[in-house]
Amino acid sequence: MLQAAWARLTNPQERALWPLWKLVLTTAAITSLLMLPPVYNRFPLVFPDTSHYFTVAYAGSWPLYRSGFYGLMLAPALLSLEPVAGAWLATAAQCGAISLVLVAVTRRVLTQVKPAQATALVAIAAMMTSLSWHASQLVPDAFSGALVLIVWLAASRNLAAPGTALLWLIAVALALVHYTHVGILAAAAATALVVSAFNGSSFAELAKRALAAVVTVAAVIAAHTTVHGLYFGRWHPSPLGGYFLFARLNEDGLVPRWMARHCGHDAPRRLCDLRSSLPRDSQLLLWGGEEVSPLYQHINGRISQPELWVWADMVSMAAVGSLKEEPAAFAANAYRATIEQLVHYQ
Repeated sequence: MLQAAWARLTNPQERALWPLWKLVLTTAAITSLLMLPPVYNRFPLVFPDTSHYFTVAYAGSWPLYRSGFYGLMLAPALLSLEPVAGAWLATAAQCGAISLVLVAVTRRVLTQVKPAQATALVAIAAMMTSLSWHASQLVPDAFSGALVLIVWLAASRNLAAPGTALLWLIAVALALVHYTHVGILAAAAATALVVSAFNGSSFAELAKRALAAVVTVAAVIAAHTTVHGLYFGRWHPSPLGGYFLFARLNEDGLVPRWMARHCGHDAPRRLCDLRSSLPRDSQLLLWGGEEVSPLYQHINGRISQPELWVWADMVSMAAVGSLKEEPAAFAANAYRATIEQLVHYQ
């Protein structure tokens, strides 16, 4: 049964089936390759952000800065063992899930590929790119690449094909773990549909796939909005998303140019008063503390206070305004950053 289900997901024509034991061994081998960075590090790759997700499992709280769904996904592994062993199990489970995605895509693209060949291809990718480093870090960015691949698998085949609905459901799960994944999902689906159109898919079929993508995006946004409304009384898919966007656009130079044009006119006066003291580095602006970032005391230091949302709305106004006025500059910066992430781990 498992073998048949796997065949439907990876290759609707069910050609060149792998025995289940070969699938298991190949996935295990690729998982081992992806686990090399934490093994070399002698501990799972964690970051300051990781603490936000661990609180979901260990403290039963929902983070305001990040998507708590990633912590919810890690919770079964983290809580099944003592903390250090649980972190290792969570890392291995994450690498195993990404390995399955890599095998599924390899089987779809190269229908006659053999297990050893698939393992070799992933090994080359792990050595030549930042694949293994990204896949083994305990932050939701690890699933960004896997999400793109899953969306391509789902959006590039007929909606009625066995297993397609499950692929879209997996896309929902992977998109939930990071706020930016909603945009990645939409972009990946749109790209796959354009390619499918060039490959001769009918308009009716493309419309069905597009509808599936829209429903998937809507489900993710609805889940985030519902959780934030129930927990924080803020019915928004990303309550502090504008703050993070402001920090990024401030570092890229878009926000300073927007403030230069609008301060003294229609920009928030209290925000403009801090204009000259805002650090350009996004990480310093977000996490540098009161001594470094004048926004820190108004946003980070006022969690659960009404004043927090006043400042969140002001920085969101500046971020959205700069995006509207310089979309080409934003797109160019995003493109450069995306390409760099594919080959550089930092």
